[in-house]
Amino acid sequence: MTSALGSLSSALKRLHAGAENLSVRFRHLAPVVLPAAWFAFALAGCSSAPVWEALPLGTSADFRDVRFTDADHGWISGGGYNIVGGLIGRTSDGGRTWRFTSNLTDRQRMSVQALHVFDSGRIIAAAGSGEMLQTMDGGDLCAVEVRHGRVDSLSSLFFLDNRRGWAAGHGDVLRTDDGGDTWTPLTP
Repeated sequence: MTSALGSLSSALKRLHAGAENLSVRFRHLAPVVLPAAWFAFALAGCSSAPVWEALPLGTSADFRDVRFTDADHGWISGGGYNIVGGLIGRTSDGGRTWRFTSNLTDRQRMSVQALHVFDSGRIIAAAGSGEMLQTMDGGDLCAVEVRHGRVDSLSSLFFLDNRRGWAAGHGDVLRTDDGGDTWTPLTP
């Protein structure tokens, strides 16, 4: 087993160095060793891993969703115990700074769970209170849409195009065919 691992190791080094027509005998290797060895080789072949940078946001919110329309313009949603009505934040500098709008509804401890950004002005948000929020000015002023169905909370939102979309949560699935102006429950 040791000589087989040594052969594999030297073969991987030659392969990594660009050697062609590589021939290695693997008859003594356990089936688990090969996938692990190739995974290690793949990791070793990566010259640089992405670097994540933590950015202070100036709020204690628990964030649930983030959407960007390009490298600079994005929106983030969430809420928290001490944040009345949830919040939506927006950035125009790739997330380095954020401007937040809170008190989106009068419900205590409500969180904005999901966002769909149509463009830089029009956004639809699904709230943990079961309400749908809509803004036409990028998030500064959100109108609360009337709840439909038995939705206790909404946690997911998806649009296929500018008109057809679905929202799901505890108790129901909703559908819209008019871009979020009206919602119809799909579950009996």
